[in-house]
Amino acid sequence: MKVKKVIAVLTAAMMLSSGCGKKDTKVDDYGDSSKESAVSDSQFEESDAKLSEKLGGDTLDYTNNFSLNGRNAKIDLSYSVPDIESVPVYKATSVQETELKEDEIVKNLLGDTAKTLNTSDRDQFKEELGDSSYIIQTIQMVIYINDGDYTIRASSAPTWLDEERFFVHNYEGEVNGSVYQLMFSYSRKYDEMIVAFFPTDIGKTVGDPELKNVAWSLPDGTFYAYYKNKPVTFDITEVMSDRPNKCTLSDDELVSTVTTTLKDKLYLSYPNAGISFYGSNLNMVDTKSNDKKCEAIFYNDDALNSPTLEGAVRDGYFSSIMGDINGVRVIRNADISDEKAFESYSNNMVTVNNSGVIGFNVIASHNYHEALAENVNLLSFKDAMDSFVGQAADKIDASKIKNKTGDLEFSYVDFAYYNVPVGESGEEYRLSPVWELEARDNGRRPILRVLINAIDGNIVDVFY
Repeated sequence: MKVKKVIAVLTAAMMLSSGCGKKDTKVDDYGDSSKESAVSDSQFEESDAKLSEKLGGDTLDYTNNFSLNGRNAKIDLSYSVPDIESVPVYKATSVQETELKEDEIVKNLLGDTAKTLNTSDRDQFKEELGDSSYIIQTIQMVIYINDGDYTIRASSAPTWLDEERFFVHNYEGEVNGSVYQLMFSYSRKYDEMIVAFFPTDIGKTVGDPELKNVAWSLPDGTFYAYYKNKPVTFDITEVMSDRPNKCTLSDDELVSTVTTTLKDKLYLSYPNAGISFYGSNLNMVDTKSNDKKCEAIFYNDDALNSPTLEGAVRDGYFSSIMGDINGVRVIRNADISDEKAFESYSNNMVTVNNSGVIGFNVIASHNYHEALAENVNLLSFKDAMDSFVGQAADKIDASKIKNKTGDLEFSYVDFAYYNVPVGESGEEYRLSPVWELEARDNGRRPILRVLINAIDGNIVDVFY
């Protein structure tokens, strides 16, 4: 199977593995705060103002011309400010390979039933043998993203790999009477821990072993799937109106289930504001105008040929993890030279129903600790852009830009979050608001990406 086809299949099958929630969450759960900060908390000035009031209005425009190492540069930007009440800042620490607790995590998830899958008679996962397609897809994604020395094959994946750039280890056991498969991986290329945990019989977790698939709806109620290699679309609020979601957990209970499970089982801490059941990164819908949770739809292939998704069941919801903070996107990989670092790999999902967490795919590069500010004060948009212009010549090496000649035009800007490093250790960070600024070529592809701290205007990172 061609690599592009494999990735297309994976993206379709795992199409809602990330999210951008629309609802603001009060900063009241900061996770583990056992490590002391190297930077004084008092540097972050609190504010009572909304985002638009801090930045200078609901619609922001900025135009300027300057010289960048002998090249003419122009900024021509317009930005519509989202309705955001608060902008917190969090302390973060990196997930280090030397601190991984693989054995403990396996024990936490599978208990005494855990079996290591690294024997000659169990060296391959295969869908035809009943192995989890979601685990197989995740392994394939890890291999592809990390340039693994393994040929990706349709519907199968190795159970154990130890390579220079990454490792993949797999386990199997029983949870509440269901067989679960667990993939534990670490990418040295991206410094990320990847853990996937799914049952082999997905329908059994909702009381119907005949249901072989689960997928997730978008926040406008749309459910996308593939039937006989063709996309099909359903509005579940209409076609499944006779089958309401069986999960009765409140929003607070859903969020608490996710944060507690990840902390207790994986030793990962996340703020409540980073857990969202209300959105998707797919750009198929405007998540800001929708307020429906992303639902878990359990179904058989035959249901996709029915206008009412006959036999399908709505039971649970799926959340993103650190895809956004209160609706503001979190940048996970800003490197424009890395064509493989696409969004479907860089995000997380957890599926929850009344019985708890029933499956997840978690990619963790950082742990998030206490909030250093609940609503930090920011520079106005104009002051931040003026600060960028003043630093650009010293901080940007124009010789590294792929397009060596011609004027540079910065025409794209977005307000986002980024893990800003503290010092040189590579261990401590601040999850802080930044301006993402891009110069693009004639094909609208970014040739230069600059991240500017929205608090003080300093250039945080430059990508060529």
